[in-house]
Amino acid sequence: MGNTTKAQRNYGLDLLRMFAMFLIAVLHILGQGGVLNAAFSDADKYDAAWLLEIGAYCAVNCYALISGYVGLNSTFRYSGIIMLWLRVLFYTLSITAIFYFVMPQALVNGENTKDMFFIISEKWDNALFPVSTKQYWYFTAYFFCYFFTPILNKAVHTLERRQLKRALIAIVGTISIPALYTGNDAFWTSRGYSAIWLIVLYLVGAYMKKYNSFSYIGKFTALYGYLASVVLTWNIKILLTENLPEFTRPNLLVSYTSPTIIASGIFLFIFFKNLNPPKFFCKVIAFLSPLAFSVYIIHVHPLVWQHLMKDWFRPLADLPTPLMVVAVIGAALGLYLACSLIDLLRHYLFRLLRLQKLVFAAETGITEIFAGKGTNKKTAETDILSDKEATEELVEAVENTAAESPENQQDLSDTKDSENECIKV
Repeated sequence: MGNTTKAQRNYGLDLLRMFAMFLIAVLHILGQGGVLNAAFSDADKYDAAWLLEIGAYCAVNCYALISGYVGLNSTFRYSGIIMLWLRVLFYTLSITAIFYFVMPQALVNGENTKDMFFIISEKWDNALFPVSTKQYWYFTAYFFCYFFTPILNKAVHTLERRQLKRALIAIVGTISIPALYTGNDAFWTSRGYSAIWLIVLYLVGAYMKKYNSFSYIGKFTALYGYLASVVLTWNIKILLTENLPEFTRPNLLVSYTSPTIIASGIFLFIFFKNLNPPKFFCKVIAFLSPLAFSVYIIHVHPLVWQHLMKDWFRPLADLPTPLMVVAVIGAALGLYLACSLIDLLRHYLFRLLRLQKLVFAAETGITEIFAGKGTNKKTAETDILSDKEATEELVEAVENTAAESPENQQDLSDTKDSENECIKV
C-alpha cells in the first residue's frame, strides 16, 4: 500500500522494495538453486553460504513492514488488489502455456501418463485460480490480509499509543519467544509463512508510521544494528551446527518470527527509510520498483521453480569461497534484471490494453450501484479517480511484497540431516 501523494513518497522505501526482492532472489539461489545443499561438505563454503542466507532472511518481513507503513493513510480500493491479481493471472497462465508447448513433460512431471489429461487439467486449474490453489504463498496470504487493512488502519488510528504499543509487544513476544524454547507452532503462524504474521507486521509498520517510531536511530546506526543482528544469528547457527551436533534445532533463530530476524528487518527498514536518494536516481527507482513483484512471480512459478530453478546453481559451490559469494550475488542480480526485463513487456501490454482504466471504470460503476439512485454520477467518478494515484502506489507496495513458493510453507527441519536439504524461502 502506498502514500497518498507523491510529495510524501519515500524513495528510500521504494529502493528497499527492490533490494528486498534482490535478497529473495539470493535466498532462492542458495536454497532451491542448490548452493546450500552442495556446500554442506565444505565448512568454509557452508558458513559463507549461510551468512548470505541469514543476511537475506529478513526480506519478507521488510515487505510486510512497508505495507503497514505506507498503507496506514492510504484509501482502500478494490481496484488495487484486482490489478495485482491480474498481473499474477497473466504470469500463471502465460508461463503454464509456454511449458505446455515447449516442455509438456514438465506438466506431467513423471506421473502416470494414463492420468495425463487430469494432471494437465489440474495444472491449468492452478493457473486460473492462483489464490485458492496457493500458487504463491505470499500472494495468497496478502490477498486475504488486504481486505482487513481498513479494519487494521482504523484500529491503529483509534487505539491510544500506549494500548497499541503494549498489544504489539505482547503479540510479537507471544509468537516469537515461546517458539524458541518449544519449537512448536502454537499459534499457526507457520514460522511466518502465514496471513497471521503478515497482519502482525502490517500493524508494526503502521505503528511506526503513525508515531514516527525509532526516529532517534540514524541510518548508519540502523545499518550497524542490521549487521549485528545478522552476525549474531549466524554465529548461533554455526555454533549449534558445528559445536553442538547433539542439539536437534540448529535453525533455532532462522525463521521469520525469530527475534533476531525481526530485529534485522526493522533495522534494515529504518536504514532505507532514512535514505535520501539523488533526484535523478529517484526517477530510476520510481520506474523500476513496480517491476519487482514480477521478479517473484516469474521465478517462483511452480513450473519454473521445479524445472528451471531446482539445483540450477549447484555448480557455484564448486568455486573458491570468495568467488562463490560473488557468483551467488551476481546470479541473483542477473535473475532480478532478467525477470524485470520480461515484466517490461507485460507492463506495456497492460498499458496498451488500458487495463487499469477499465478496472477503475468497473469500480466506479459498482460504487454507483451500491450507492443507490441518490448518488451523483459525476461525484462518484471524482471520488474514485481522485484516489487513482493513491491506489497506484498502493499497488506498488503490494506488488513488491514477496516472495516464495508453496513448498516454502514447510518448516525448516531441525535435524542435522536436514541441513543438507534446500532451504526454501
